[in-house]
Amino acid sequence: MFWIDFNFQHYHLAQLEICGFEANDKYMIFTRLIMEQAKNLKVVILSDEKTCDECDFQDDGTSSTGSSYPKNKEEKRLIQKQLTEGISSPVRVLVL
Repeated sequence: MFWIDFNFQHYHLAQLEICGFEANDKYMIFTRLIMEQAKNLKVVILSDEKTCDECDFQDDGTSSTGSSYPKNKEEKRLIQKQLTEGISSPVRVLVL
């Protein structure tokens, strides 16, 4: 589990990109917390891509649980709605 100071507000983060996003509670809660705390956040980009260009990390694609990434437009819209519902700032959520 992770600890977050709920009084903390971040004013420098404008874009959040999560590679290897999964539509489960862990990712949804984490993403939502960041969206609420980052006051200047404009866009959140979610992808199932598990490659990091900056550090050359590549996932071998093996997973015992399988991916829970949204598979179609309706599932992607549902993720966008769940993440933005009740958020006062106009954060765009892009589910690639």
